[in-house]
Amino acid sequence: MTARSRAQRRVDTESRLNADTTLWLATGSQHGGTPQLLPVPFLWHDSVVVLSAGASTLTARNLETTGYVRLALGDPLDVVIVDGFAEARRSLADEVAAAFVRKLSWDPREEADPQLWFVIQPQRVLVWRTAEEEADRTIFRDGSWLTS
Repeated sequence: MTARSRAQRRVDTESRLNADTTLWLATGSQHGGTPQLLPVPFLWHDSVVVLSAGASTLTARNLETTGYVRLALGDPLDVVIVDGFAEARRSLADEVAAAFVRKLSWDPREEADPQLWFVIQPQRVLVWRTAEEEADRTIFRDGSWLTS
């Protein structure tokens, strides 16, 4: 398999972010406890990742405390890793919440336990499918897609 250009990896990555419904969410505590790694439903909307977690969960507490998050999509032969910062919100704009519900057929606002929304701003995106792509795997850095 030949290496894809950065432009093609961006197209493939955005396609996956739009189509996939679940990603792996990794968080850690400020005090070094056990890192959390969970599959969670998500929405890619206007270049941010939107997800929800129970307000009392360890995941929500980690995200609120540190804000740092690592997300992973794909499989070991087609990897997308997103490093970013999460902002906790009690609510979202109606159109974003509606898009989340449409994509995932789940409305966190209807849960018995209070839920928080988390909006994750990517800071770095790493993508690779082959060994030839590993050296040039960063396709997004500091809020911008890299072009060359």
